[in-house]
Amino acid sequence: MPNLGSICEATAKNGQKNVMWKPDRLLKTILILIAIPMITIWLPLIRGLMDGPTYAWGGRYWGLLFRGSGAGGDYWILPVLAAFSITLLYLGWRGARQPFHWLLLLWTVPFAFEATYYAISYPERYRFRGDTLGVDVSLAWVGPLYWGGLALLSIIWVVRDLRRGESREAPQWTTTNRVLLAISLLLVPVQYGLLRFGEPHGATDKIGVILTMVQWALVSISFVPWSRARKRKTTNGSWWIVRPNLRLATPTSFSEISFHGRLWAGSNESTNCVGDLFGSDYRIGCLPTND
Repeated sequence: MPNLGSICEATAKNGQKNVMWKPDRLLKTILILIAIPMITIWLPLIRGLMDGPTYAWGGRYWGLLFRGSGAGGDYWILPVLAAFSITLLYLGWRGARQPFHWLLLLWTVPFAFEATYYAISYPERYRFRGDTLGVDVSLAWVGPLYWGGLALLSIIWVVRDLRRGESREAPQWTTTNRVLLAISLLLVPVQYGLLRFGEPHGATDKIGVILTMVQWALVSISFVPWSRARKRKTTNGSWWIVRPNLRLATPTSFSEISFHGRLWAGSNESTNCVGDLFGSDYRIGCLPTND
């Protein structure tokens, strides 16, 4: 196989390497961990609208206490926090480009300091309560460890990613993403019926709460860059694997694959090929191997 490095190397206009992006394990861990406590924002947001004034809620965010009944009181803060949460998760899963780095630190670092402060100052009162499901858990130890560890991981990832200086494209939106988001929206009328007309703290209320938690999980994972490999036949009859969201095509018969910037190169006993990782038409060029 000829040395294709010199003809495959590609750089972005700003001089940074333009490489195919895929969330690494650390970023995946961070995004999953920040999505879990966001349920405490999504639940009162949905229940405040659907339950009405019979539903009382409250929570501390950035050191301030917000509370209300239904969509009254300080309810305005919930749509703001929900929009921030969704934006953070969307940016994180869809390429982790700016301003994701700073939004991530703005979210995790203050909560780490807040969790530590309340765990030290008010250990008995620092709890998570959910009356409908009968949940009452102390956060005196869990809170600082969870948020402190999450803030530390976020700082490590941000510093490491900024040092890399990579320029990347957002993954394509796939059918899986659309289906997951559609299912989460289809749950809305069911939630409304259960929460609005069910008995407070009764079976229907509990089912509505669980359904709302499932809905948040669906919203969260609908941003994940899912890939579904499919086969496409070329003019010479050979099969190629195509991953639409990564815009990557590689022959199944290749014995060697290497990557050079935004291009890939592959070879087998009879063919040398070069392909464009980011080409929308999956451009591929092949030459016979010299005997």
